[in-house]
Amino acid sequence: MVKCKTFIFVLMTCWFLLNSCNKSKTIAHNDTNIIRENRYAATTLSAVIIGSSILEIKDKNRHLVLRYSWDEAQSRYPNADTIYDLGWDDSNKNYWFWSITPTHISYIAKYNVDKKELCYFDAPDDICGYNEYCFDTNKAILIYSNWFNPQSPEDEKEILSSQIILKKYNVEQKQISIIETNIGNEYSPVLENGLIKYHVREEVKILSD
Repeated sequence: MVKCKTFIFVLMTCWFLLNSCNKSKTIAHNDTNIIRENRYAATTLSAVIIGSSILEIKDKNRHLVLRYSWDEAQSRYPNADTIYDLGWDDSNKNYWFWSITPTHISYIAKYNVDKKELCYFDAPDDICGYNEYCFDTNKAILIYSNWFNPQSPEDEKEILSSQIILKKYNVEQKQISIIETNIGNEYSPVLENGLIKYHVREEVKILSD
C-alpha cells in the first residue's frame, strides 16, 4: 500500500506540474496543503487537506471537528484514493471535497458541520482531472467539459477536431444537461460573484438557472 500511495503521489505531482500553466481551471488546487477558513456562527472553521490523503476541519480553538482519511470511502468507491478541495458554501455550514485523479473522479462529498453528517454523491463518469470545470458550492452544481489542456501536438490535433461539450451536473439530484457544444474550443467556466460564466469563442455567457 505504501508503494501504491507513493506512485499515486508521484503521478499526481506530475499532473499538477503539467496543468500549472493552464489558464483554464482544470484543477482547483496544487500539491501543497489546502487551507480554507470561513466565518461560521462566530467561529472560524478551517479545512486542511494534508498530502491529498487526510482532511481535517478544526474550530477557532484548533479543536478537531472532523478527521477524514482517503480510504474511508473505499467500501463504497473502490477506486477512491485521494482527497481534494472544492470549498465551503456561503452559509459556512457545508464543506465540499472530492476524490479526483487524472483519469477519473470517484465521488463528490459534503460535510455538514451542524449535523456532523458526511454525504457522498456519485460523480459523472465522463470527467477526469484533466478536464476544465468549476463548482458552485451553494447550488451543488458542477460545470465541466471534455476539453483538456494539450500536452503535445497530437493532443492539440485531437482537441481541434473533437466535439467539445459543456455540461451541467446537479450533484444532489444526479441530473446532467448539455449547455453548449462546439468543435475544438475550451469554455473556461468560472464562478464569479455567485454567477457561473463561460466563453463561447469571444462571447462571455452567464449560466441561467
